Amino acid sequence: IHKSGIYLEHFGKNRDLVKDYKIIKTKHEIKYFPLEFYDLLLELAKPRERLIYLLCGACGARIGQALNLTLYDIDFDKQEVWLISPLSEEKDLRGLNRRQWLLDEYNIDAETTSPHNAPDFQFKYPIPLRKEPLYWINEEKYKPLFFETLIEYVNSQDFLPEHLRIPRHPFLFVRKTGKRVHQKEIYNRFKSILKKLVFEYGADKKILDLGLHSLRHMFGHFWAEIYARTGDERIIFTTQQAMGHSDLSSTLVYFDMSTETKKKLLKEKSKLIFKD
Repeated sequence: IHKSGIYLEHFGKNRDLVKDYKIIKTKHEIKYFPLEFYDLLLELAKPRERLIYLLCGACGARIGQALNLTLYDIDFDKQEVWLISPLSEEKDLRGLNRRQWLLDEYNIDAETTSPHNAPDFQFKYPIPLRKEPLYWINEEKYKPLFFETLIEYVNSQDFLPEHLRIPRHPFLFVRKTGKRVHQKEIYNRFKSILKKLVFEYGADKKILDLGLHSLRHMFGHFWAEIYARTGDERIIFTTQQAMGHSDLSSTLVYFDMSTETKKKLLKEKSKLIFKD
């Protein structure tokens, strides 16, 4: 904001600007992928992307965490999937220290070795919060689909076995060359499916603005809706554990019921008073 002309005539020509001020931002709305289109998203995806969408949507993983999955983190007998940070001292299913194993077996230091130190491979936080396999929003439906898709993926031409990769590495999600796939490529594939959902299957155009993180938000919103229908407070703390939130406040942002759920809940409760 400039000083007025009268001010300048009397006090000189130096024009000072009022310092910038901060605008207090309100909490942004959480944008989650619509659950009603999730199965179709999985159906339209190729095996590699389907696995990633399952990890992020049905299990609540962040994309950077999902891209750090190795075949050694999957227990086929127990049908369990674990996500371990490549910089963690945590022991894997075979009792091996993850960081040391990568260094000894592959000469990989995820902090310094390219491309494993790329920003989009950063794991950041543990998931779940304590050392456990991933949780599923529907074990009977999505867990078998994950293991079926995994077999389809590793037997496809899009997957290169570990021993053929140069340089060798254990991470599951790769290009045909064996090099690790980055977030940008997964994001572009995701966006192309969103366009199909809108222009061929009638989804709301608003989903075109969604990113991969909306799948994780869908996971949190799913459990919030279950809580709204049941009132079981254990769901809140289970969701916190499943999503890897060290602070409960990060979990509670999901537990604001949708307008539709509120209407249904009010309708059900009103019947208790206005009985025929």
